[in-house]
Amino acid sequence: MMMGRTFKNYNFGNSWLELCELVEGLKPTPRWKIVKWLRQLENRVKINSDSSFAEGKVGIGGVVRYHTGGMIMAYSIPIVCSSNNLAEAQAAPFGVQWCMHHGYINCDLAMDSLVVVEMLNHSTNLKVKESIDALRQIMLQLNCIVSHCFKEANQTVDSLAKFVANLVDPCMYFDWQSLP
Repeated sequence: MMMGRTFKNYNFGNSWLELCELVEGLKPTPRWKIVKWLRQLENRVKINSDSSFAEGKVGIGGVVRYHTGGMIMAYSIPIVCSSNNLAEAQAAPFGVQWCMHHGYINCDLAMDSLVVVEMLNHSTNLKVKESIDALRQIMLQLNCIVSHCFKEANQTVDSLAKFVANLVDPCMYFDWQSLP
């Protein structure tokens, strides 16, 4: 009765059973999406980056891969920053700079932070402007494309970012067997 008084334009039925059936009918319909790593063009490398920002511990991680999926390099670096978006914005430059210094000029940067991807492609949030502008400057020197990827496709770098949040020193890896 109370709901009938509050929501006068909606019929909740006359009994508890009818109300329960109505609520059961409001369940969302599950939708599924297949998430997988997409093979790059032959002359491009893929950089996946991510951050972990929890309980005052911040870490960034990334993986650079050949177009075949083979690992070139991975990194885990503890950092200090004030927000999760800033951490995401700081996760990518290390991988992009490493590629530039090692001659990989054709690269695709994938991040699971749609907010940061949008900032890189269109606008800048004033709180992370410095980090975004610095990354844009590096990307201008390369043939680098930034895109969003789903969290499920970014699990390796998510694990690297979480792992390093408990460390003091940065770590670099050059084969799959050496990853934590």
